[in-house]
Formats: sequence, structure tokens, C-alpha cells
Amino acid sequence: MATNPGSLCSLTDNLFKDKQYPNEIVDLIFQKFSSDGDKMKKEEFFKFASTQNWVLGKIREWFRVDRWMNGLEMKVKFSEKLSFVNLNKVFLAFAKVFVKGKWNKVYVFIKEVFLLVLSEGKEVQKVYFLEGCRFKANRETLRIEYSTHVDERVSFLFDNEVVCIGVKNALVDASGVKLFEEFYKMGGKIGSGKFSKVHTCTKLTTGEKFTVKIIKKAKLDRTEREMVRKEISILTHANSPGVIRLIETFDSCKSYKLITEYVDCTDLLKKITTDQVNEQEVKAVIKKILQTLRYLHSIGVMHRDIKPENILVYTENNEVKVKIIDFGLSTFFTRGKIKKYKCGTLGYMAPEIFYGRYTEKVDVWSVGIITFAYLTGKLPFFSDSKEEILHLTQNAEPEFDMEVWGKFSEQAIEFTKLLLSKNSEYRPDCENALEHSWMCDKV
Repeated sequence: MATNPGSLCSLTDNLFKDKQYPNEIVDLIFQKFSSDGDKMKKEEFFKFASTQNWVLGKIREWFRVDRWMNGLEMKVKFSEKLSFVNLNKVFLAFAKVFVKGKWNKVYVFIKEVFLLVLSEGKEVQKVYFLEGCRFKANRETLRIEYSTHVDERVSFLFDNEVVCIGVKNALVDASGVKLFEEFYKMGGKIGSGKFSKVHTCTKLTTGEKFTVKIIKKAKLDRTEREMVRKEISILTHANSPGVIRLIETFDSCKSYKLITEYVDCTDLLKKITTDQVNEQEVKAVIKKILQTLRYLHSIGVMHRDIKPENILVYTENNEVKVKIIDFGLSTFFTRGKIKKYKCGTLGYMAPEIFYGRYTEKVDVWSVGIITFAYLTGKLPFFSDSKEEILHLTQNAEPEFDMEVWGKFSEQAIEFTKLLLSKNSEYRPDCENALEHSWMCDKV
């Protein structure tokens, strides 16, 4: 089954505008993107969709706006439209719910990942999708909160604290909610970004060391939250030794926590600023970066923030290896389609980004900047003024002064010039860059 995640995302957005039911959406996606139904069974597709945060988010939004007003309608919709849900777990309790300034008597009924609110006559009044919810109990009162950009709350009042805690525990179990503190111990800070900070952490059960990226939700607008969901989705499905491995995620009311593998090494920026220049070593690192980017581009992922700080370099079995990290600005793309959103790190951004029309070749430009900096120790377009850097990137050609570049091979110079072609049509993609004579030499 040849599937482009970006196309799936776009299709799902359009389908949800019509408020179609989750199972109908899954059916349509499956029919559209399955070239051969035998290659991916429907059950396998459901498993795939359940790991996609953007799919779950859309289903959650749909449940928040839709009301099912009677038991018969509920029975039909639950059996036919949500037939993929395994309805084994059941929990029923009597409660009062606060609606329009008064407490109404209801039953709460938990089935798998759904909470049904029923009237005294057992008619369904509302359904809550529990994925992404948080639950707070205070004596007899239980409050449910959504951890989305629009926080919807509902409160229940139970006969006593024991019943309240029992319902809360059942909800937590049904929703799959996990607390970071129950599984990991926070370690020291090792980095920070505009919206996040990075710490080491230790798994309590094994003592194994990991890295946790903490993203504060209060600092994010709606577009930025969508970018976080993309980052999680990309890391969940990327399967390359050159991409940092995502272990699991924790989603709370205040933050996202992304647990990734811990790599005991240095980033490329430290190597550039401290190590003696060795062309063969530079070549080996650049080759690994391009091989990883070739993989990412092949699965429809554009990084958009390739820079030395986002590349970890280490040696394993006498072989140089890299890990690309920080996919916060990454996105899905369809080959041949133009991207417009302007983002990246000044000094490493391709000139076409500033015009708002670019493809995945912007990542190749960034590799060209890194190659230039790694060999010479300086950026090709540098100034103390941001406006000047932008102007140089768009208009100036990089200088290849032979006093500096004379000690490097002609192939290295030609390769760097090629990657820094301002016209992206003349700039190679990752595959062609790897076929260049400099890359083909023994490293």
C-alpha cells in the first residue's frame, strides 16, 4: 500500500468538515489509498490510524460537537459506525452532572475508550471520546478535561468519594492515560528551544537513561500545536538509524513530553568549533546526513531545520554515525508540491524559503551550508545583522577563496558549490548528491 501521510492528513481534514462518522472516514481513506486491499487488511489500517495523533485528534473533535439524543440511535451508530471498537470494558455508576446551572441525575457508562452519559430513562445524552482527556477527582466531584487547544470540561457529582475514585480509576484505565512521574525520574537540563526544553531522564523500573523534550502548551498557538502533533507522528513512524528514536509520549494539560533514546555523544556544532578539519571525516558525516535525509524524503518528510545543533555525531564499531534530532519544524510533503510556510534557522535557510515557494531541496541547501562550515569553520553567509544575512542568502554567492579552500580536493569544492545552487532546479536532490564523485570516493 503506497500511502503519503501528508495526503492522508489533507484528506482527513476535508472529510471532517462534513462531520462524517469516524468509521466512514476510515473507510474512505482506506479505499482511496489502498491500491490493493490484500496488502493491508482493514484491521491493520485501524491499528495504523490509532497511532496517528492527527486522526485521533479529529475523532476527538467530532465527538465533542456531536450529540446523540436517544438510545435507539445510539445503538445503531455504535454497532454500525464504530464497529472497529472492541467493547469489552464496562463500568456503570449513578451520578449528577452540572448542566446549565443545575445538577441533573444521570448514569455514566464506560465502554472501551468511550464515556456515555445516559438519562435516568437510559437514553444517551452525550458521548465523550476519552483519548486525550484528563481526570481530576476532589472528594465526590469528578471533572473531565480535554487536553486540546479548546478545553471542554464536564463535572460529575457522585454519592460518595469511594464511587468517585472508582469511576476516575476506570476512566484512567480506559483512556490509557499515563503520568510521566510514574515511570521516569527527571534529570539535568541539556538543551532548550523557543517552545521547549530538553532534559535527561531515567526509567524507574530499569534505570535506563533517556532524553525528554518538554513542550509547554501555554506558549503554543493552534498552528504550533499542530506542528507538535506532526513531530510526534513523524517520529512514531520514522524507522532509520539516522533518526532519533521516539520511545513514548506523555500528554498533560500543561505540556507534551516526548521520550527519546539517549545518545552519549556531541552535536556537530561542537565538532565544527573544536575539532581539527579532516576532509575524509567531513565527507563521512555529510554522507550519513544525506543518506538519512534521503530516507526521510522517501517517506514524505521534510525536516526544514537541518543545522549542526540538530545533528548528533558518534562513532560505533569504528564507523562514523549520525542522529538527526528536533523535528519541531518538520512537515509532510507530496513530491512536486510547493510548500509556503516560512520557517527554519537563519543562516541555514535556503533562499527560496523567503519567497514562500520551496520543496524538500531546502534540506539539501542546509547540508551545503553545513559542508561549507565544517570545512572552513565559518558560514558562507554571515553578518551581525539578520537583514544582511537574509540579503546575502538571497543575492550573494559564497566565496571560495583558495587560501582557505586550496587544501581541499576539487571534488569537495564542486560538491559544496552544487549544493549551494541558489536556483533549486540546479540543486541536486539527496539521491543525486550521494552520486557525486566526492561522495563515491572511499571514506
